[in-house]
Amino acid sequence: MFENHLFDVVKPSVRLQYELVEESNVIKILKIFKENDNPYVTEDYKDLKKLKNYYNYMQELRTSQSKHAGHDWLIKLKDTQTYVGVISIYELSRETIKDNDRKFTLGFAIGNAYHRNYYATEAIIHFFDFVKDVLGRSLVLAYTQDGNKPSKLLFQKLGFEDVTDKYMGGPDMRFYHLEI
Repeated sequence: MFENHLFDVVKPSVRLQYELVEESNVIKILKIFKENDNPYVTEDYKDLKKLKNYYNYMQELRTSQSKHAGHDWLIKLKDTQTYVGVISIYELSRETIKDNDRKFTLGFAIGNAYHRNYYATEAIIHFFDFVKDVLGRSLVLAYTQDGNKPSKLLFQKLGFEDVTDKYMGGPDMRFYHLEI
């Protein structure tokens, strides 16, 4: 897959810093989301056992050089060092068929207390530059549940195209593409 050191080079953005999720800090995800009642935040972030299983699964994908491998970063405020969310890139295939080597999938979650501060917008735009410049990727896939209006509006605001009709997801899922 990719050399791990490539993922350490995510520089800070205007208000945010990005810390690669590792065994030593994965518990911080639980601290952000444990009391979060948002149904659109994965349950893996809200329960210690599930979080450990998620982390171990992601580690396994990375070490096996799976085409689904990726990384997660904690998002924290520069000025207070407060952790506010997580951003992920995955499905980093090296297959050249169907331009899979240009694609990646983006995921993110922001803690309830930090919504409406545009942290997700800042982090996503910042990661577009990282993924394009460092990893050579230029086609973003993102998906969310149909009822997740804030994420759908964010994807639209960022210029994503709704391509749900091209995917075989469930009836409650929306899929988005963006060429960066």
